Amino acid sequence: MAGIENDSTFVAPEGVYSLTEEYKPPPIHATTAGIAASFHSKLTTITVKFTPPKAGPQGLTSLLGGGKAVKEKDKKKGEELQANASGESDHELGGEELEPDIDDPSTPQQQQQLFSPTGLKPGPLTPRKKSVARPKHSIKTTSSSFVTRLHTMEGLTKYLGSKSGDVTFMFYNAGKSFYWMDVSGKLKEPLARISFSQFPTCHAVNTLTSSSTCLDVVIGFNTGDLIWFEPLSSRYVRINKQVVHNANQPMSLSPCTQVRWVPSSPTLLLASYADGTIVVYDTERQDAPFVPHDPSKPILPPTPAPAPDTDEQKSSNGSGSAGGASERMWNPLNEILVTSNGGPDGKALKNPVSHWRLTEKKSVVDFVFSPDVRYVAAISEDGCLRIIDALSETLMDVYQAYFGALTCIAWSPDGRYILTGGQDDLVTVLSPWEQRIVARCQGHLSFVSSVAFDSSRIDSRTYRFGSVGEDNRLIFVRSPFMFLIIVYSLIDSMLVGPFGRCIA
Repeated sequence: MAGIENDSTFVAPEGVYSLTEEYKPPPIHATTAGIAASFHSKLTTITVKFTPPKAGPQGLTSLLGGGKAVKEKDKKKGEELQANASGESDHELGGEELEPDIDDPSTPQQQQQLFSPTGLKPGPLTPRKKSVARPKHSIKTTSSSFVTRLHTMEGLTKYLGSKSGDVTFMFYNAGKSFYWMDVSGKLKEPLARISFSQFPTCHAVNTLTSSSTCLDVVIGFNTGDLIWFEPLSSRYVRINKQVVHNANQPMSLSPCTQVRWVPSSPTLLLASYADGTIVVYDTERQDAPFVPHDPSKPILPPTPAPAPDTDEQKSSNGSGSAGGASERMWNPLNEILVTSNGGPDGKALKNPVSHWRLTEKKSVVDFVFSPDVRYVAAISEDGCLRIIDALSETLMDVYQAYFGALTCIAWSPDGRYILTGGQDDLVTVLSPWEQRIVARCQGHLSFVSSVAFDSSRIDSRTYRFGSVGEDNRLIFVRSPFMFLIIVYSLIDSMLVGPFGRCIA
């Protein structure tokens, strides 16, 4: 059992945990405080490596032309190397310029196969794109009523240009604002603060594309809208602009409950909604009106195709059954209802890439990817954990909470276990490969709000994870699951970062 020494320090069996930094957003206006309380603040961190700043201005000798001979020699040598390289590679470029890199998961071919039942079988290879699309609208000069204000730190460009080494950025939402912080420096003020006309509910940073020159951030809102934001260039693109999700009822859009980038893709992302759906988007596609299948209507059997391998094709309802079946009603405990959005022969592809309905009306609270990005584990207010095969878009397994709804989820770094917390005040450990519940861990006196694995203390035999709840308790659990380490601390949520560092 651990103890609290003071408000900023508590002692655990492995050592002392101390409060290092504390960031407090400005108070929310009284008129919006009640609404904002239903959309909790969420926090994300990303560490990027900055190259050292370039050398300062040239000296007097260089300005007077003292190094002209050396420059001309280097220039001549560079021209010779360039000529030799172009002469040797002309034939190779002509033969391989349009060859797609099929091993690269970021190619359009692999992205189409990742979350599309029609992409399970090889299709025509598409040429490799030279660059990935970037956000094009300036958030500084936008006339959109959705973005109300942008406030950046004075001298932000100069400040970022002086950075070197590893820099940790933090993003979080509070009220109608979205904040960008530098936690590796001594600044207490945000690098940027964006105010919206609606409430941000969730966000995610693409770890695959993150660098000192690029940060891809997607933000979800209570209206169902998404914004793809690049903070370094202050540009953005609005996705699902009240035409894609619930297109048959555009005035009653469901709030976005979670959004995550596909870990192996620079452009694909998934968003979950309060109406019980998960939608797949591609930042390189344009939005278009889209009406998913109505869950209250019977599922029509798939139409047999004239191709000789018809028996291998999957149905579009996510069940994986072949044609020839009769009409039936959809059962959310047996399958997910999938509606794909693809043009003929891969042409005129629009957003969304695919639409998954998991429940009839209950909200999808959260979802996570397996470490191999093959499976998606989603939790919902109906108390069910669903394991989905993302490649075939089929429901693999369903687990039920002990009581009430599930509220949080995490997948172990080695893929062996899944953690869930819920309104039953329990942290449940499941093994998806053994298809069983390993343990139900007690200790909380109220709803569990967040769970996370501590990757720095995981080996072949032991696991360590933590949970926080609305009872202001932080609980560490180490396997074998009979042994508990309980730490009391006044926090609401947490992230476990590198080397076991907790960010609350």
